[in-house]
Amino acid sequence: MNNGNETSYEKTHEPVRKCIGCGKIKSKKDMVRIMKTHDTNEIIVMPSSNCFGRSSYLCYNKECLNQAIKKKRLQKTLKKDIPISILKYLESILQ
Repeated sequence: MNNGNETSYEKTHEPVRKCIGCGKIKSKKDMVRIMKTHDTNEIIVMPSSNCFGRSSYLCYNKECLNQAIKKKRLQKTLKKDIPISILKYLESILQ
C-alpha cells in the first residue's frame, strides 16, 4: 500500500560497498570482489554471488590496489596472507 511516503531509496536501492584502497563508496557492480571462502579459506577474485565468505572490495584502479597492499588492508580484512599469484592477477585486471 502506497500512502505517498515511499522514498526513492526504496524504489532504486542498489548495493554499495567501500573500497579498501581509497575508501570511496561505490556501487557493488563497479568494484572487484576479493573473497576468502568460508569452507576452504581459499582466496578468490570475483566469485559468483552464491559464494559465502569474508569479502573485500577494490575500485577498478591500480592505485587503490597499491594503497591496499601498502597498508596491508587485504590481509587485515580477509584475515589471511594474500598469495603473490592473487596480487599479480589483480594487477593484471585493474586499469
